[in-house]
Parts: sequence; C-alpha cells; structure tokens
Amino acid sequence: MKSAGSYRVVTVFLVIFLGAFMISTSHAELFSLPAWSNILKAKDRFVLVLSDEAVLDKETGLVWERNPDSTQMTWYAAVDTCTKKDVGGRMGWRLPTVEELASLIDPTQYDPSLPPGHPFVGVGNVYYTMTTTADAEKGFNNNAWAVGFYAGYFGPSQPPGKTILIPAWCVRGGHGYGGFPNVTIP
Repeated sequence: MKSAGSYRVVTVFLVIFLGAFMISTSHAELFSLPAWSNILKAKDRFVLVLSDEAVLDKETGLVWERNPDSTQMTWYAAVDTCTKKDVGGRMGWRLPTVEELASLIDPTQYDPSLPPGHPFVGVGNVYYTMTTTADAEKGFNNNAWAVGFYAGYFGPSQPPGKTILIPAWCVRGGHGYGGFPNVTIP
C-alpha cells in the first residue's frame, strides 16, 4: 500500500512537469535554454520584453536594459543605481560581470561593437562592470573593469580606480559573480 506522502510527491512532480511543459509550448521562443556556445543572428538572438524596455538575450539568458543609462557615475553609484533600477515595472537589476557585458560584443563591428540589427538604443562608449579584481603588480588594484562598445574592448578602467565617471548598463538574471581571483595580466 502506498503512503499519502508518495502520492503528494507524484502530484507535485506532475504539476511542475505540466507547468514547465505549458511554458515551453506556449512561450518556446522566450524560454528556450540559453547556450553560450550558440551564435545567433541579432534577429534571432534578441527579443524585446518588459513592454519593449528590456532585451532578452537568447544566447545567454540574460535580460538587458534596452536603453542603457548615460549618466556618468562612480563605480559605487553604478552598483547602487542598478540595484534600485526599475525597468518595465521590474526590479532585480544589477551591474553585470565583465564576462556578461563582453558577451554582447561583436568583434567584427565598430561604434558600437554590437551585432548588426541589435535592438538596443542609446548605447554609449563604455560601461562599468561588477568585476573589480585585477593585477596589483601592474597598478590595477582596487579597480573596476569596464567594457567599451566603441571598439569592443574590456579591461581595467583607465585611469585605475572606482571613482572615475562611467555609466552603468544594468542586467537581470545570470550568476552575478564579479571577480577574477588572483588574475595575472600578461
């Protein structure tokens, strides 16, 4: 004889499975599993979401502001700005890691170095990232990393520090880890 507990487990499993199936069949274009190894054309890669105020990147699963903030600010203010941001009626934004922000770069493009046909508007030259650790021997200690969209570069902000004024491009989702522990820059 089966216990009532085993029926509850089966019921919960079926509810979760059927719920996931319904999501996957009704919104497959939005909820396909991201794979960083995918290389999609912009028309297939990016989907406008949150009343067209944000962009879902189907390669990474991250959601980006469609129109990044152009306000120049310190790294500390950038972290605070993203944490308090409301885009499309949704909270939960953060400053991206250098790897996440650099994932938007198309190295074949210039000013901005984004894939042709991307849906972003008002993209500036450079943005702060959450990544802050760099090589102290080369003078990059206590520094924030930045990603440049003029020529598609990333690295420690120049001049070094967290108080130079650079805008923030906020993101939702992902892992949010912000550092390269003990990295050595050749």
